[in-house]
Amino acid sequence: MSDEDITLEQLQQYDAVILGIRVYNTNERMAFHQPVLLDYVKQGGTLINQYNTTWNLKVDMEDIAPYHLKISRDRVTVEEAEVRMLAPDHPVLNWPNKITTSDFEGWVQLPAGVPGAYRLFANLISIGKENR
Repeated sequence: MSDEDITLEQLQQYDAVILGIRVYNTNERMAFHQPVLLDYVKQGGTLINQYNTTWNLKVDMEDIAPYHLKISRDRVTVEEAEVRMLAPDHPVLNWPNKITTSDFEGWVQLPAGVPGAYRLFANLISIGKENR
Protein backbone atom coordinates (compact mmCIF):
# COMPACT_ATOMS: atom_id res chain seq x y z
CA MET A 1 0.00 0.00 0.00
CA SER A 2 1.39 3.41 -0.91
CA ASP A 3 0.91 6.69 0.96
CA GLU A 4 -1.78 7.68 -1.54
CA ASP A 5 -3.77 4.52 -0.70
CA ILE A 6 -4.10 5.40 2.98
CA THR A 7 -7.08 7.71 2.94
CA LEU A 8 -10.26 7.60 4.99
CA GLU A 9 -12.24 6.72 1.86
CA GLN A 10 -9.94 3.80 1.04
CA LEU A 11 -9.83 2.48 4.60
CA GLN A 12 -13.63 2.57 4.99
CA GLN A 13 -13.97 -0.30 2.53
CA TYR A 14 -12.36 -2.61 5.12
CA ASP A 15 -14.00 -4.10 8.21
CA ALA A 16 -10.66 -3.97 10.01
CA VAL A 17 -7.16 -2.63 9.52
CA ILE A 18 -4.35 -4.61 11.13
CA LEU A 19 -1.02 -2.92 11.79
CA GLY A 20 2.06 -5.11 11.88
CA ILE A 21 4.22 -5.90 14.86
CA ARG A 22 6.31 -2.89 15.95
CA VAL A 23 5.05 -0.71 13.11
CA TYR A 24 5.24 2.33 15.40
CA ASN A 25 8.88 1.46 16.12
CA THR A 26 9.99 0.84 12.54
CA ASN A 27 7.91 2.81 10.04
CA GLU A 28 8.81 6.49 9.71
CA ARG A 29 5.56 7.20 7.80
CA MET A 30 3.30 6.26 10.73
CA ALA A 31 3.29 9.83 12.08
CA PHE A 32 1.87 10.88 8.70
CA HIS A 33 -0.71 8.05 8.57
CA GLN A 34 -1.85 8.13 12.20
CA PRO A 35 -4.44 10.94 11.87
CA VAL A 36 -6.14 9.08 9.00
CA LEU A 37 -6.12 5.82 10.97
CA LEU A 38 -7.71 7.54 13.97
CA ASP A 39 -10.36 9.11 11.71
CA TYR A 40 -11.12 5.60 10.45
CA VAL A 41 -11.63 4.47 14.07
CA LYS A 42 -13.83 7.51 14.85
CA GLN A 43 -16.01 6.52 11.88
CA GLY A 44 -16.51 3.03 13.36
CA GLY A 45 -13.59 1.14 11.83
CA THR A 46 -11.69 -1.51 13.76
CA LEU A 47 -7.95 -0.87 14.05
CA ILE A 48 -5.79 -3.63 15.51
CA ASN A 49 -2.37 -2.50 16.56
CA GLN A 50 -0.03 -5.38 17.30
CA TYR A 51 2.93 -5.36 19.66
CA ASN A 52 5.02 -2.18 20.01
CA THR A 53 7.57 -1.03 22.57
CA THR A 54 8.69 2.35 23.88
CA TRP A 55 11.96 2.09 21.96
CA ASN A 56 12.29 4.45 18.99
CA LEU A 57 8.59 5.32 18.62
CA LYS A 58 7.85 7.10 15.33
CA VAL A 59 4.56 8.55 16.68
CA ASP A 60 4.12 10.40 19.98
CA MET A 61 2.70 7.99 22.53
CA GLU A 62 -0.21 10.37 23.16
CA ASP A 63 -1.22 10.03 19.49
CA ILE A 64 -1.14 6.23 19.13
CA ALA A 65 -4.65 5.51 20.42
CA PRO A 66 -7.97 7.37 20.58
CA TYR A 67 -7.86 6.94 24.38
CA HIS A 68 -5.07 7.42 26.90
CA LEU A 69 -2.50 4.67 26.51
CA LYS A 70 0.91 4.15 28.03
CA ILE A 71 3.30 1.75 26.34
CA SER A 72 5.83 0.20 28.65
CA ARG A 73 8.66 -2.29 28.45
CA ASP A 74 7.51 -3.74 31.80
CA ARG A 75 5.97 -7.17 31.65
CA VAL A 76 5.36 -10.26 33.67
CA THR A 77 5.19 -13.59 31.92
CA VAL A 78 4.19 -16.65 33.88
CA GLU A 79 3.14 -19.18 31.29
CA GLU A 80 1.65 -21.47 33.95
CA ALA A 81 -0.54 -18.75 35.49
CA GLU A 82 -4.25 -19.37 35.75
CA VAL A 83 -6.30 -17.55 33.12
CA ARG A 84 -9.37 -15.73 34.43
CA MET A 85 -11.86 -13.98 32.17
CA LEU A 86 -12.47 -10.65 33.89
CA ALA A 87 -15.31 -9.69 31.54
CA PRO A 88 -16.70 -13.06 30.37
CA ASP A 89 -19.72 -11.47 28.67
CA HIS A 90 -17.62 -9.10 26.54
CA PRO A 91 -18.28 -9.63 22.81
CA VAL A 92 -14.58 -10.17 22.06
CA LEU A 93 -14.74 -13.34 24.17
CA ASN A 94 -17.99 -14.60 22.69
CA TRP A 95 -18.30 -13.89 18.96
CA PRO A 96 -17.74 -15.37 16.47
CA ASN A 97 -15.82 -17.78 18.71
CA LYS A 98 -16.58 -18.53 22.34
CA ILE A 99 -13.23 -18.07 24.11
CA THR A 100 -12.67 -20.21 27.20
CA THR A 101 -9.70 -20.99 29.42
CA SER A 102 -8.99 -24.06 27.25
CA ASP A 103 -8.08 -21.66 24.41
CA PHE A 104 -5.03 -20.64 26.42
CA GLU A 105 -3.66 -24.17 26.90
CA GLY A 106 -0.16 -24.41 25.49
CA TRP A 107 0.05 -20.64 24.94
CA VAL A 108 3.58 -19.42 25.62
CA GLN A 109 5.23 -16.00 25.43
CA LEU A 110 6.81 -16.81 22.04
CA PRO A 111 4.36 -17.13 19.11
CA ALA A 112 3.44 -20.80 19.39
CA GLY A 113 0.33 -20.37 17.24
CA VAL A 114 -2.11 -22.27 19.44
CA PRO A 115 -5.67 -22.48 18.04
CA GLY A 116 -7.03 -20.20 20.79
CA ALA A 117 -4.74 -17.38 19.65
CA TYR A 118 -6.21 -17.53 16.15
CA ARG A 119 -9.76 -17.76 17.51
CA LEU A 120 -9.20 -14.69 19.69
CA PHE A 121 -7.56 -12.80 16.80
CA ALA A 122 -10.60 -13.59 14.62
CA ASN A 123 -12.84 -12.20 17.36
CA LEU A 124 -10.78 -8.99 17.55
CA ILE A 125 -11.08 -8.54 13.77
CA SER A 126 -14.84 -9.15 13.99
CA ILE A 127 -15.57 -6.88 16.97
CA GLY A 128 -18.53 -4.65 16.27
CA LYS A 129 -19.58 -6.65 13.20
CA GLU A 130 -21.92 -9.16 14.88
CA ASN A 131 -24.95 -7.01 14.10
CA ARG A 132 -24.17 -6.52 10.41
